[in-house]
Amino acid sequence: MKLNEFIEEKVPIKVHSLNDKGELEEKTEWHTQKVMYLDPKRTKIVCKPGDHNWYSKNIHTYLFACHNCKRTVRAFPVSYNFKDGVLTHKETGEVV
Repeated sequence: MKLNEFIEEKVPIKVHSLNDKGELEEKTEWHTQKVMYLDPKRTKIVCKPGDHNWYSKNIHTYLFACHNCKRTVRAFPVSYNFKDGVLTHKETGEVV
């Protein structure tokens, strides 16, 4: 199998038709079509802890989302500080 190039493949296609008695018949015909298999580039799904760039998504429900990976967390002001896009735990000082 070749990647990132068009190749021709035979594909089964079901065809419905009526016969002389008015009954439905189903046949399988093989057609060729051009197909390209891609080699996708790997991307990160979730940032590592400390690499997030947080913004306030909804301040009334204490929701914060990351600009980079779109992860959403609920951080209450009693437990977390939010400053310059960084969420830190008040007691431990751990960066989320």
